[in-house]
Amino acid sequence: ADVRQYCKNCDEPPRKTSESDTHALRLLELSNAYISSRAVQLFAELGLADIIHSNSSSRSASVEQICAQLIHVPPLKPCSLRRLLHFLTALGVLRFHEPNSHFALTPMGNLLRSDVPNSQYSSLRVAYQHFPIFSHMINALAQHEQPSEISKSGAPRQIENNDQEQDIVREDQRGSSFFADLEARPELGTLFDDAMAAHLQRETNAMLRSAYDFRGVRSIVDVGGGNGSLLLAILAKHRSIQSGVVLDLPSVARRTQAGLDQMVSEGRALGAFDAGSEQDTHVENDSRAMDEGLKQKYLAAARCSALPADFFECFADKLPQRPDTIVLRKVLHDWTEIDARRIVQRCAEALRDAENEKSPRLLRLPNEAYRRDQIE
Repeated sequence: ADVRQYCKNCDEPPRKTSESDTHALRLLELSNAYISSRAVQLFAELGLADIIHSNSSSRSASVEQICAQLIHVPPLKPCSLRRLLHFLTALGVLRFHEPNSHFALTPMGNLLRSDVPNSQYSSLRVAYQHFPIFSHMINALAQHEQPSEISKSGAPRQIENNDQEQDIVREDQRGSSFFADLEARPELGTLFDDAMAAHLQRETNAMLRSAYDFRGVRSIVDVGGGNGSLLLAILAKHRSIQSGVVLDLPSVARRTQAGLDQMVSEGRALGAFDAGSEQDTHVENDSRAMDEGLKQKYLAAARCSALPADFFECFADKLPQRPDTIVLRKVLHDWTEIDARRIVQRCAEALRDAENEKSPRLLRLPNEAYRRDQIE
């Protein structure tokens, strides 16, 4: 725009952009995108969207007001924070009101608040803390004399002598794996669970509407299911499913079970489990339909439990019963071919001798469904 204005002022026709110039500009955009992403992630990490929204009735704040409310050690420099906020204004996250030098959230920036539907707050905070590992991407490409991988439990594991598999999965510059870090830091693990649930909510809704048929399923296991949001949605939608199990690392399973227990307690206090409280499935009144949806979530929590286990190890004997369906969602892409096969093998072991012999299956969501004979 500046070039066009300059050419207009000096009465010179703008030079036609060559294909090479277009590609060069695109490469610069891709290179500089790292700066933009880190700025937006830092905005979320500091909780600035909540601070700006909560400040006065105008839902805007000056740099000085933000600094006064921001708890950070060491304190931030107002001049540097102002530059960051102006940069985020250029990205469309904020609006700047020149008369009073206040910053306000745009509709896009509003999604960085922690208390709104479709919030991206948790997702960007997780990205802020873990995406720096990609600055060490060369480590994943380099060959290692003694290739080993990091299991989800964080323990090193020797792998087969396969040139295509000689890389370290999700290992950062400190030598610890992504999942080991989540296991060691429960507060970060909770943040990650919330981020995944928010990130995948739209996908979950679409999936339950028409993508997968859960009719005839009686027991289901969500392997690597985090806080259980997907499994709860499935159980709430399909009341005929008798039981569900969320299988994940011990720290995750403890948090998930605590959340399920809390939901059951709340449901019991609200009378969701009282005899005769079932309503007709076909509800016309919107408010009544919302109540019914909430009640089904409570009933789903009562049919759901969390199981601590490592999906690289055999977990079939730990399950309360053999499932007829196992769900894998956003799991296999985190691992090498060898590890992915190992995960699927553990799932296949759990599906063998299932009570419902007609349709034992493994669902790798959201892409494809595999029947047991295809797995074997």
